[in-house]
Amino acid sequence: FLGRKDQQVKIRGYRVEPGEVENVLMKHELIEEQVVIARSDSEGTKHLVAYYRSEEEISTSDLRDFLGQKLPSYMLPGYFVKLDVFPLNSNGKIDRKQLPSPQDFGQLSGTEYVAPRTAQEQELAGVWSSVLGLERVGLSDNFFEIGGHSLKATQLLSRIYKEMNVRMELRDIFTYPTLGELATLLSVGNQTQYSEILPLEPQDYYAVSHAQKRLWILDQLEEEQYAYNIPRAYKITGHLDVDAFKLAFHTLVSRHESLRTTFLSIDGVPYQQVQSAEAIGFELHYEDLRGEEGAEARAEELARSESLASFNLQTGPLLRARLLQVSEDKYVFVYTLHHIISDGWSEGVLVQDVLQLYEAYKAGKENPLAPLSIHYKDYAAWQNDQLSGDNLEVLRNYWLDQFSGELPVLNLPADYQRPKVKTYNGERVNFWLDKEELDKLKKMGRANDASLFMTLVACVNLLLYRFSGQEDLIVGSPVAGRDHVDLENQIGLYLNTLALRTRLKGRDSYQQLLSRVKDVVLGAFEHQAYPFDCIVQDLNLNRDQSRYPLFDVWVVLQNTSVRDDNNTQMNDLDFRTFDSAGVICNYDLKFGFEEMDEALFINFEYSTDLFAPETAAKFADALKVLLKTISNDPLSAIDDIELISEEEKQRQLAEEESKARKLVRRTRNVIQ
Repeated sequence: FLGRKDQQVKIRGYRVEPGEVENVLMKHELIEEQVVIARSDSEGTKHLVAYYRSEEEISTSDLRDFLGQKLPSYMLPGYFVKLDVFPLNSNGKIDRKQLPSPQDFGQLSGTEYVAPRTAQEQELAGVWSSVLGLERVGLSDNFFEIGGHSLKATQLLSRIYKEMNVRMELRDIFTYPTLGELATLLSVGNQTQYSEILPLEPQDYYAVSHAQKRLWILDQLEEEQYAYNIPRAYKITGHLDVDAFKLAFHTLVSRHESLRTTFLSIDGVPYQQVQSAEAIGFELHYEDLRGEEGAEARAEELARSESLASFNLQTGPLLRARLLQVSEDKYVFVYTLHHIISDGWSEGVLVQDVLQLYEAYKAGKENPLAPLSIHYKDYAAWQNDQLSGDNLEVLRNYWLDQFSGELPVLNLPADYQRPKVKTYNGERVNFWLDKEELDKLKKMGRANDASLFMTLVACVNLLLYRFSGQEDLIVGSPVAGRDHVDLENQIGLYLNTLALRTRLKGRDSYQQLLSRVKDVVLGAFEHQAYPFDCIVQDLNLNRDQSRYPLFDVWVVLQNTSVRDDNNTQMNDLDFRTFDSAGVICNYDLKFGFEEMDEALFINFEYSTDLFAPETAAKFADALKVLLKTISNDPLSAIDDIELISEEEKQRQLAEEESKARKLVRRTRNVIQ
């Protein structure tokens, strides 16, 4: 069944014809009428939704099993919605645009919807709905099965604290993941008055945050200062109102003080200084390249040079933006921020603010965004105040205990001698884990009360152990650092670094390793308020200019609103990102994971000053095999888990056979 070509949709990277799913569903003996369409959830991920009429009750699991006998897994609908009557248009045909959202029917995780009963359950359900972007949730819904992850769990805790005046720990959500279980725990929790972040009185300059201080010091010491640039480049297609776009960015700079901040030194101590919008001198530079030969290629080259240019922290501005028009309806747009005033979450805030402002200005309306109640300087003062007294000692003692004794230094088999001073030259290898394998990985994690992030960190540790033979490993990972709800709509450097130390044994099973990683990650998240640079300072580490402090491997699961496919559709404009700066590799190895279209995208980056492409390919291939095998047999000893695919085994076997045949021929010739 081919159906209409214009009804094809892309689900999890696969082209799917909904009519083919409808054709199979039609053969179910209890179904009288059916329609299958693609709908996007609150985060923009597309899912297939099957709507049907039936006189009988049919369970979701039965429908999935029925379709699964004839269709591949990526074509199975994520939601099944039973309707009494289908909405019709004026021609008497089913009006697909009027089909209700599956969330209206509690179709979230395949569990039966159980409505909240008490006032506290209803209030908690409202918080869950707000964090997860769902219209309603029930008492039986599991937080991690309906869109929750570690980052959203942190947001959930901060909103429970603000709206319900109860402090909870991250491990509580992993231990009691359903709404009903968490509500029961909440009812016996300790009431704690919510503490706001208060704005400071105007001053000539302000204290920096701990993260800002670290980047300021690195800026003084290192020559390759572009390493802390955050570039973003887009190709825009459509009619862009240039004046409205410029005004949107100028309003953005006026709105967020961090974009108007510079840094001065007084007696060797850095301070942040907030400038006025006029004094900072920000300008979105527009250049018309229409009529020039090779205009688009030239625009891309200008974007690359722009993204790699260094910043002056003292004079600013620390945001640059450039718009290059290459034809009547095509543009190249690049903006670059210094990391000292921004992070990954901030990019999502920036994009969201600019698009809202642009739409308003293009329509001739006023600024639609409410003024911010606090700014980054207020957070820096609040953070410094939080790191005092008994709380400070509890945090410090936790991290000192984590890194007591001899600290391990990772020694992977490198192809080249490590440079005496750290460099940032890198390349990447990208690959995917499809939905079926990802679902198995998640299911195995849930069976061990572990998040996807914990599962992936355990995989990386296993990989490092197998290539290095070391049983004491430290990897680094970012944490959003926005555990206070007032920080969610802010632009600034809130990100903190977590150093995760795991000890393992070769005869441990993967399941045992995952259990250890889970404890390490939960402990780190619960003590994340202690800045990474304070840990480095407390440990009194000897500065090794060839390595990053404490660890050489970075692991990140991207959960922010900045997605790696990064395509945005806005009315008549289409935004598509492209790589303007190449690979800037801050670590020996970086494992970047991101869920996209229900599959897992892996962005593996490596230092080209340490590893040849062939070695990097071995790391990537081993990780690919590992991600596919551990979910099938998590009880195997990690020494015994295969890291070579059957295809690679056959290739190596063929290569060895070829070598053997050549050796036989040479030997025969010598004998003759």
